[in-house]
Amino acid sequence: MEHFAGYVGRHGSNATVATGGLEAEIGRLVGSGNTGGLVCRPDQLADRLHELSCRS
Repeated sequence: MEHFAGYVGRHGSNATVATGGLEAEIGRLVGSGNTGGLVCRPDQLADRLHELSCRS
């Protein structure tokens, strides 16, 4: 992913990236409850990171 992001940053791209499989996997992990505390729905990520950072 890092190489892809670097390439697109240097060369630009109008292509869209299919994220359906990734979104389904995130949904599966969130639903399993076995995420180690970090995996959450993308719209809740900032709140979850803030919550986890306050634990240390």
